[in-house]
Amino acid sequence: LQAVGAHTVHRLIVSHNDTDHAGGLAVLRKRLDVKSVITPQTGDCREHQSWTVDSVDFQLFAWRGAQNSNNRSCLLQISTGSFRLLFVGDIESEAELVLMEDCCPRLTGCLFRTTEPKHLLLLLF
Repeated sequence: LQAVGAHTVHRLIVSHNDTDHAGGLAVLRKRLDVKSVITPQTGDCREHQSWTVDSVDFQLFAWRGAQNSNNRSCLLQISTGSFRLLFVGDIESEAELVLMEDCCPRLTGCLFRTTEPKHLLLLLF
């Protein structure tokens, strides 16, 4: 971020507190001006906080039925027009099934892509 001249992070979203997702938080806060940190513990995800920047909508939420830290991950939906992208942290297959059953039937298209066995990205349209 500093290499491209960014010195301020307005909202830093940590999906959950496992080291592979939150391990660099202290370094980022030391090197950059971080205005707000959002984690499952802050409540922002459970309260479905949302905001808009340059006609792009952002919404945080979490699966209320989660029983472990991975499934309690903060989920971030980014929307513009009819295009939606959902970042889901480390949710596991149980939570993935709930999302697929809840989201996909109401949409014209739904693409699930995993970058690693546990990392899922939803493209919704």
